[in-house]
Amino acid sequence: MRTYLALLAAGSDSVLVTLWDVGDAATATFMRQFYHYLGRGEIPSAALRLAKNRLRQHPEWSDPGLWAGYVLIGDSPPIRRPLPGMLPIALVCAALVLSAWLYRKRIRSASKSSVRT
Repeated sequence: MRTYLALLAAGSDSVLVTLWDVGDAATATFMRQFYHYLGRGEIPSAALRLAKNRLRQHPEWSDPGLWAGYVLIGDSPPIRRPLPGMLPIALVCAALVLSAWLYRKRIRSASKSSVRT
């Protein structure tokens, strides 16, 4: 049984495999492109197509033997990135927690000093 079948049977939506051995440098370059497009919200099949097209246009990586062997078996929905509007909300929440902690620390410090006098 092929390894990718085991991954699909274990619950993976998709598996990216190669039809032949690809060198380490070419694999690293390809994967940077592939994950770049996944990070932009592309579905895996579109990310694969865009990564191949990008490498095909680059003189150093234009040899199809370096990128054409990658195939996607299965497909999955795009990777969802957090909404940009969530960062300000997270920062406000962190500021509120920090303010509450500092206030509580000041109250405890004041009550300890009043007990001593």
